[in-house]
Amino acid sequence: MTEEMLRVREEKLSAVCDANTQLQMRCLQKTHVEINSLKDAALAVPEILGMALEAEQTGFDAVGLYCCSDPGIGACREILEIPVVGAGQKAVLLAASLGYRFSLLCSGGARVYEKRHFIHSTGIGAERLASVRGVNVDGLC
Repeated sequence: MTEEMLRVREEKLSAVCDANTQLQMRCLQKTHVEINSLKDAALAVPEILGMALEAEQTGFDAVGLYCCSDPGIGACREILEIPVVGAGQKAVLLAASLGYRFSLLCSGGARVYEKRHFIHSTGIGAERLASVRGVNVDGLC
């Protein structure tokens, strides 16, 4: 993600935050992986952990993972004293609260297994998941 894309997303997210909330977005710099599989998520976790620790050490009040897979969320929560929020986890839990069953669209058929695995990790039972479908659109999930 380019610096400009990050800035635009920061602006959009900041617009719905409390006036006293400062938001900063950062992308992986060393790993250079776009998270499209469980393997990609595993490769990204060490850098995510380092970034999360750095955020806590420099005075951040919370860490939010801005990825539908929430890579490393459990490990971040294990090592940090500040809250760690996962965007993917929150989206799945919101979907489950809005109806008895829900579906997830992702950016390709190869991601279906990863997303099913992720949804299971949130504690939502298989009977609540209507489907996971790949629609072959880059950047959807």
